[in-house]
Amino acid sequence: MNTTKALIICVYSFLIILFCEIGFVIGSLTTDKFDILIYKIIPIIFLIWLIIFICFSVLNILYTKKLYKQNKLFELRKNVKYIKLYLIPYWIINFAVSVFVLLLIMAATKGFGILLFPVFIFFAYILLLITSSVSITYIVLLNKNKHLKHYYVHIILQLCFVLDIIGAIYLLKKINIEI
Repeated sequence: MNTTKALIICVYSFLIILFCEIGFVIGSLTTDKFDILIYKIIPIIFLIWLIIFICFSVLNILYTKKLYKQNKLFELRKNVKYIKLYLIPYWIINFAVSVFVLLLIMAATKGFGILLFPVFIFFAYILLLITSSVSITYIVLLNKNKHLKHYYVHIILQLCFVLDIIGAIYLLKKINIEI
């Protein structure tokens, strides 16, 4: 399994952890028992996930660098397809869950939870940058091989939510690199 697919699996596993945490919190609100062990385990599981995520992110960036140095456009194109298109459901679910959690926090804190909004955006943007590293490398290599004009516009698109996926789809449809 290449590092791109492993990173995608790792990203989706975050949703499983997040749903478990939400379930534990809602479960503790509906019962009289306050299970302190669960609240000790959740941060440990999250930290383990975070370490694994950072490892896969670094491995994916190193693998992308290797593909760039070897001038492997087809492989980079395949990785752009995987990382951008396969994560579309993740972004939709993540947005919905984030809005739900943010509204719960705002309700519990009488509106002060809105101060956590930048935290949600920060973590989502970090993931966007990690996933866009593959696309940006692909764009730079396309430009280097004279397959792309206005590559700065495509790089800027990769740094914006939603536009990164639109830009990647455009590149995947417009520029077809053969083996």
